[in-house]
Amino acid sequence: MDQSGIKARQLPAWYRAVMDLRENANSDTVLHAADFLCLVLSTGQRRHEALTVHWQQVDLEERTFRPPEPKKHEPLTLSLSN
Repeated sequence: MDQSGIKARQLPAWYRAVMDLRENANSDTVLHAADFLCLVLSTGQRRHEALTVHWQQVDLEERTFRPPEPKKHEPLTLSLSN
């Protein structure tokens, strides 16, 4: 099995599946899993990086997110979407 990630042509179907999962979530765990998948895809973070996100790194007023240790070790600010 190819472990290199989601191919561009697979993204629409993947995203629809995650949104369906989110809309039909029957527990907080499923809802959090869907949100986690969207966070990882939209920020490019590795699993262990995304699992250590703290609210201090998120600015909801400015709609930004600052990863604590970016891959290139340079400060990084990411925009949050709706």
